[in-house]
Amino acid sequence: MVAFFVVVVLAAVGIYLGILYLQKKYTKLVAEKHAAVLELTDTELSDDFNNLKRLNLTGDSLTQFNKIDKSYRYLMNRQLPEISENLNTASQHIAAYQLIAAKKNLGQVDQSLADADEQFAAIKKELVDIQKNTEDQQRLILTLKKKYQAIRKQLLAKNFSYGPAIDKLEENLANLEDEFEQYSKLTASGDFVKSEKPMKQLEKNTNEMEACLESIPPLYNNLKTVFPQQLDELAAGYQKMTAEHYGFTSNVEQMLADIQKDCKENMTNLTQLQIKEAEATDKRIADMIDRLYELMSKEYTAQIKVQNRAEELQRFITHAEQHQKDLLADLERLQQNYELNNNELENAHRLGREIRQIQQQFSAYRDRDEEENVVYTEVLAQHEQMFSSLERIESEQKKIQTSVAGLWKEEKEAQDAVAEFDVEIHKLRRAIERLNLPGVSAEYTDYFLYVSDEIVALDNSLNEQRINMEEITKAMLNTQSDLDVLKSKTEDIIDSSVLVERLMQYSNRYKNRYPEVDAAYQEALRLFNQEYDYVGALDAISHAVDKVEPGVFKRLSDEYQRQVADRR
Repeated sequence: MVAFFVVVVLAAVGIYLGILYLQKKYTKLVAEKHAAVLELTDTELSDDFNNLKRLNLTGDSLTQFNKIDKSYRYLMNRQLPEISENLNTASQHIAAYQLIAAKKNLGQVDQSLADADEQFAAIKKELVDIQKNTEDQQRLILTLKKKYQAIRKQLLAKNFSYGPAIDKLEENLANLEDEFEQYSKLTASGDFVKSEKPMKQLEKNTNEMEACLESIPPLYNNLKTVFPQQLDELAAGYQKMTAEHYGFTSNVEQMLADIQKDCKENMTNLTQLQIKEAEATDKRIADMIDRLYELMSKEYTAQIKVQNRAEELQRFITHAEQHQKDLLADLERLQQNYELNNNELENAHRLGREIRQIQQQFSAYRDRDEEENVVYTEVLAQHEQMFSSLERIESEQKKIQTSVAGLWKEEKEAQDAVAEFDVEIHKLRRAIERLNLPGVSAEYTDYFLYVSDEIVALDNSLNEQRINMEEITKAMLNTQSDLDVLKSKTEDIIDSSVLVERLMQYSNRYKNRYPEVDAAYQEALRLFNQEYDYVGALDAISHAVDKVEPGVFKRLSDEYQRQVADRR
């Protein structure tokens, strides 16, 4: 029972403390909301409204101002007092511990106060915008008036700089003056809203007038002074160059006529103040004049280069002709003794035809009619191509000379090689004969005769009236390879026959005791004396002796190789 009572007391205390907490919290919120309302109320916009009233606004400007003024008065005289009343009601509910009702009041105040803040900010912004727009227009009108005065002054002082455009410019200036007058009336009436559109148009027209005054003088100066001087200079230069028989890749007379036509057209553009068209035409005229200057300059420069290098080109042609003559003489002389396998003579004749063609082209220029017009840029391109072709021809001539220059040396080297082959094969024959062998195999004899015939054939080829060094070189390589094989076969016969004799003598100590050694001895003797198979005989006797005395064949073989090395 006591415990229950304690719980009830604690609960009551908790509720009471909670109520006190909320009462304090809501009281603080009410104070904050009152402060917010007071801040809006104290933020006076009266000065802003009074400043606008002094402008004596009319028309749309006045309508807009009245709308803002009405919204402001409704906010101050109706909305904010209602919010204050709701806050007072909330305070009464808090004092009476009607916290739920107080919370509801505070929620309504939050929304109303947020709406009031937003509306106040919008009103202030609109006032600032009207004030700024008004001030901007006032500043702009002062700026435009200064520009207008400057334009008027410039037209009066420098009307000679605008040529045929002056009449249209003065007409536009008069229109600009009328627009200023109409705009001034609107601003004087206080209707700054309606005056904004004509203000922008006036600003646009004034800027366009300024742009015209800036753009026209250089355009007119080009048409009046610069282009005529350049055209006179070009025409005089063209007449002088044609009198000196220069030719051109373009129709210069037509280009000059086109420029004259464009100049007249651009005068019309200036008269009508068609500035963009005038600037485009001015650029086109300048580009065409630059092209003409470049065209004449290129022809003049090309003529100097052609004249300066004409003698050099003729010397180069003469040099190539002499080189060609010497090359053909060398090839025809070599052809009597050698077969030329790489089309050297055909290539040389082709180069000769190219040289003759170059000489014909150069002669056509050199021997031309003196009254004939010459496009020197084309002639220069032809001559540069001739120089390039002659350099290539000279390089090819040298390659042909280099390719045949070594034929005699190659022949001498081939003769020396054949003589060496003959000495070598005779050495091999004498080496076999010194062994006093019962004979040699048919296979070795055939191969020996084959290599010997190769050497004879090489010697015969070198003794022909016209020799083919390419074929001889191939045959030399084959013969050298075959001779190396023959040398190897000969060394096998020599080494095997000597070792067979030594092993057979060595085997005598084992024949009576070992029948297999005696049998191998007889087989080796047969192969040696009847088959002339010295390698086979060595194989038969060496295996038998090695079985009864291991390592004896290697010992005898090593001893033999040392003796051979000592003899060498």
